[in-house]
Amino acid sequence: MGALTEARREAAISRYESLKSVGEKPFHYGTHFSSSMIVCHFLIRLAPFTNMFKTLQGGDWDLPDRLFSGVARAWESASKDIRGDVRELIPEWYTLPEFLENSANLDFGVQQNNGERIHHVKLPPWAKDDPLLFIVMNRRALESDYVSENLPAWIDLIWGCKQRDRESLNVFHPLSYEGSIDLDSITDELEREATVGIIHNFGQTPRKLFSSPHPERIMHGFSSMPLGTLHGIEEDYNLLVQSVKTAARDLPNGAAVQDLTVDLIGERVIPHPEGILSVPSHPHEQVEWGFRGTSKAAARELRVVVDRKVLQVVEGIECTCAVFADSDNLITGSTDHIVRLWNVCRSSRDVSMSLSLTHLMRVHTARICCVTASRSWSIIVSGAADGSAAVWDLNRAVYVRSIWHGKGEGSEVHLAAVNESTGYIATCSRINLCLHTINARPIATLDLTFSPARSYLPPDITSMTFHEREYSRLGVLATGSSDGKITLRTWNTDNTSAGEKAKWEFVTLRTLQARKIGRIEDTISALKFIGYAYFSPLQIFGLFANLVLHRHRECLYHGDCNGKVYSWNLPD
Repeated sequence: MGALTEARREAAISRYESLKSVGEKPFHYGTHFSSSMIVCHFLIRLAPFTNMFKTLQGGDWDLPDRLFSGVARAWESASKDIRGDVRELIPEWYTLPEFLENSANLDFGVQQNNGERIHHVKLPPWAKDDPLLFIVMNRRALESDYVSENLPAWIDLIWGCKQRDRESLNVFHPLSYEGSIDLDSITDELEREATVGIIHNFGQTPRKLFSSPHPERIMHGFSSMPLGTLHGIEEDYNLLVQSVKTAARDLPNGAAVQDLTVDLIGERVIPHPEGILSVPSHPHEQVEWGFRGTSKAAARELRVVVDRKVLQVVEGIECTCAVFADSDNLITGSTDHIVRLWNVCRSSRDVSMSLSLTHLMRVHTARICCVTASRSWSIIVSGAADGSAAVWDLNRAVYVRSIWHGKGEGSEVHLAAVNESTGYIATCSRINLCLHTINARPIATLDLTFSPARSYLPPDITSMTFHEREYSRLGVLATGSSDGKITLRTWNTDNTSAGEKAKWEFVTLRTLQARKIGRIEDTISALKFIGYAYFSPLQIFGLFANLVLHRHRECLYHGDCNGKVYSWNLPD
């Protein structure tokens, strides 16, 4: 960043030569590209960085003209206008739209150069005055072919062979590099504290990882890999075909499939009826609830079953739904409006599991209808008959915020899903399908109610799942319905008129019709996208010699009301 213009390059070279001529350790820049102040400067609108910024500034804001007020101004400062501004972007520029909004209405003052009061960050015109669209497009640029082709050069500068390269104009202050000074050798306490302060406040160059140029990514060429492995559902959803045979063992007595779990060890999909759930990575361990048709006491029981043996019975809880956040934490919802967090206890590998109640979480005013959890984002989302969905902190078991679907008939939130890659939250009632960010910022809403423009009442949405990847250019949400159809949707701002603020809308990509077994369509009661890669040890003569990457093609599984599971696959 410090050498993007001819003037900046000449200034960097001049500084280096001047320091070298007087016997000092030479460097090109007296400031750094990454420091505590840079992070707090960008995130000044978010807690706790607001107070951290004030602390670094001596207890108050900086001058308004020096605060982060707009993207264009920040770029001009770091690329050409201010010689000491060589900052790099931070990850939030690609992931967190909230850092661009002054949602707390902080008073940053008025800029002297134009008389404008600083509020939200000013965005480029192509962002359509929408922070989320800016983040989405910025991330899309980061994942583009152009960046992929040129990224190795940047890696060489930050972590690689050119980290202290004079010819690349990439030498920073000596104290910013690891091992540049031995703090233990400084005997004077004041001198040591001053040195530590300089290192912390000035910035630290990352540890050098590579001693040779980083290899380029192979961007083009032919591959003999199957289409379903080379690409995926997001790219080729129009080619999805339902399997002829069922993809898992049918549930007994034709019970409806309520949930689908993946056993990575056995490489299989396990269907579950309502009221039964397997522990992740432990398919022989289950929890059971809601024993209808038996006594009232049995209906208010939560049971732990291992290898078909009941090992624990928790009485007095009428569960309505449950989900495992991971193999150690179970979340349940019940008719008493309470969300419960349980710890799965095991004293050793040989001891069977048991449940221990750790937290009672109260905010709903009606029966809990659904619950889901994300360990990646450490959140729980519960939906209730009062028309609300609550977001909880999984680590602290505390309420964070709510998502509302309204009140009255049809507002019951009966489905919820969290995208493990983005943190997006989807919730569904009979009247609305809603998409929010992890911070409950509304993205898109789809009206599911009857309207004069339609001559029929659309079928109920009965299942829902996200298509998840480390990065997804499109974003896909699949919903199943009572008429045996699966709808693949994305969301975008394509219909926003020029000059207007971005408006996100759901867009249907394709509707899949499940094959009928009889005359009546089978309700799609469960959905699950599968697509993963994992490493396994390669054994040679009984010894573990290497790790082998197994790539499994992406596919979509659906379970129906007759206890059957089918897969939707891409052709070879």
